[in-house]
Amino acid sequence: FPVTINAILFRQGKTFTVTSKPALFVIPHPDDEVLGCAGLIAMKRKQGAQVTLLMLTDGEESHYGCCSVSPKVVRRTRRNLATAAGKILGLSTDDFIFCAIPDMQIPSCLATDLLARVDALQPAEIYAPVPFDGMHDHGMAFEIAEQIYKRMPTSTRLYGYAIWMWWN
Repeated sequence: FPVTINAILFRQGKTFTVTSKPALFVIPHPDDEVLGCAGLIAMKRKQGAQVTLLMLTDGEESHYGCCSVSPKVVRRTRRNLATAAGKILGLSTDDFIFCAIPDMQIPSCLATDLLARVDALQPAEIYAPVPFDGMHDHGMAFEIAEQIYKRMPTSTRLYGYAIWMWWN
């Protein structure tokens, strides 16, 4: 697959410098921001960077078949947990864009209204899960990030963060 990724965080043996440049984090499910890049988000916020999380799904199917809890309750709980974790990382509720795309149904491109919101942010850095960890929604999140990246100025950088690297 064609990859325009500038770097996979912490895997190239190079020093990664955290900047105060505005950043967009493309997050497939609530909790992936914590598992994949919480420290980076916190460091960027500490440096005063504008950080926006594009939360693609609400992760409502994460407990399918294992519990008697409804997807509606899971959706609400995971959103609440994401915003609570965001506060700890230095984010406000305004720093989240919740797309509410159903799990396993992330399209290969964002709707026009969402693209307009992201375009207005003009992130200098875009972060997304690496596209090869074996999780469908993670790969689709990277495709979305790549779509956004191609719309940005050439100085914009696209980075991959790891969530489930042991799958390979």
